Amino acid sequence: MDIYVPTGVVDENGKFSDKQIKERLEIGANSVQIIIPFSDEKLLGQLQKWMSGEAKPYLQKFDRRSLKISVHERNDLYTPGGNAKEDWSGLELLRAMDVDTLIVHGGKIYEYSHFLDKAGICETYDTCDYGLDTYKSAIRACTGRLNTLSEQMGKYGIKVLLENMPSMDYFYAGAGVSVDKRWRGWLPQTTDVGWFPVTAKQHKAMAVAGKAGICFDVEHSLFTCEDTAEYLPENFSVVPSEDERRMLEEYDFMVRKGFPKIFKRKLDVVPQIGEAGKIEVAHIAGTVSKFITDGEARRIGSHMPITPNNLFIENPENRSAWWSVLESTLPAYLAALKSAGCEIIVPEVHVGAFSGSEWKSYMKESIKYLVEFGA
Repeated sequence: MDIYVPTGVVDENGKFSDKQIKERLEIGANSVQIIIPFSDEKLLGQLQKWMSGEAKPYLQKFDRRSLKISVHERNDLYTPGGNAKEDWSGLELLRAMDVDTLIVHGGKIYEYSHFLDKAGICETYDTCDYGLDTYKSAIRACTGRLNTLSEQMGKYGIKVLLENMPSMDYFYAGAGVSVDKRWRGWLPQTTDVGWFPVTAKQHKAMAVAGKAGICFDVEHSLFTCEDTAEYLPENFSVVPSEDERRMLEEYDFMVRKGFPKIFKRKLDVVPQIGEAGKIEVAHIAGTVSKFITDGEARRIGSHMPITPNNLFIENPENRSAWWSVLESTLPAYLAALKSAGCEIIVPEVHVGAFSGSEWKSYMKESIKYLVEFGA
């Protein structure tokens, strides 16, 4: 499997910077997944200029002839309120850099700020603050835009891949809040902002409708599968309507305002990988659960490094238990991804930043263990 390292191309002031690309070359990467809005023609132009000029002697320094690039669109296809920019100005620049895949998020019903006034009141905001009609309307708008984007990209030989999202996400309390050293502003609580797609059935259906391929995020699927164990029909006094029953059959879950998403059955990651269809790209991390116990603390489990030397879990017993689970699950995930035709994986490791000496050390370790586990 080819390993693409996630890479930003802007500095803290939002201006073009080659710092992260150079760091990726320094750790031996020859493939990167650049996170950038493809509609930002100015930024793409600066990247393309760098690729055709300064990059060449720098690549030679590390014995590289070229740098393989995939692009991850930074903005969602569908934004709350339904407003989305129909801007294809960056397509020719993407093709000029030999980009062959563009990964996109579908969208969500609400921005995280929708729940800001509730921060810290309780651990979970798991109910849908939106109804079935609103959710279905957003999906139709998203797949329509995805279809248009796929057709436009296809003219330039670029394949659009739709990424799956978690059924519930973490709680964003604002940049000034810090309870986790890796995740400034985020709390170890859950909230439902209405992401889509979330299950393999929904993922595949939306990708087919939008003429797109599949980017499978293992962590997002794991979080959704964890939710399915708790939110089953027998746990709620709900008689599904005809539309809700149809949704249960089509997507393995239903939406009703004032209730959590209710799932038809308990889901597991490996079967979900198999149900998604042909997988072009997969995102993966050292994730075993949405939340991690670390001594007396509850921590965010997302985007953990893949190494037994993960000091972001400070308690040695908890760290050992976490690694034991990862040693058994990660090889199974990689084997299932290979069976689904996946040839590219992207290790998503977050250490509070996506650059610097600490990040480089953890990314090198993560790549080493991914290879040992079968990538």
